[in-house]
Amino acid sequence: MAFRPLNGMYHLSTMTPTKKLLVQGVSLVIIYDAVASIISKQFGIPYGDLTAGSLFIYAVVGFFASRINEKRSLVTAILAGAFIGFTDATLGWLVSYLIGPGRPARPLTPLLWVFVAVTVTLSGAALAAVGCGIEKLLSRRVLVR
Repeated sequence: MAFRPLNGMYHLSTMTPTKKLLVQGVSLVIIYDAVASIISKQFGIPYGDLTAGSLFIYAVVGFFASRINEKRSLVTAILAGAFIGFTDATLGWLVSYLIGPGRPARPLTPLLWVFVAVTVTLSGAALAAVGCGIEKLLSRRVLVR
């Protein structure tokens, strides 16, 4: 099915399952970053202490990505997780920066930004692979019974 505009906007029902998962994952991680930033700012909780939520999102995306393409489930999960991780390191960081707690303690150099972006992207890929593995284990258990 083609990715066509619907009244000038793109609609989830016209997307492939992979695109739909990516849009949902990106939306979820950006919303999570915004909510975590607000919580951090309002209650004085260190922003870094709320990182586990983003990591969980990467694994969940990998879990569902592995269901989209049975033959290439691990590759699909890793690429989806990397995409969500990269989005988190760019747009997610921008959102938390604008709200307040995402501002680094030391000046942000281009080299530091690249290091963080690569690290978060690789974390997204790795945790999505874990999510894929969990999905495979759970689907085997269901099939065996």
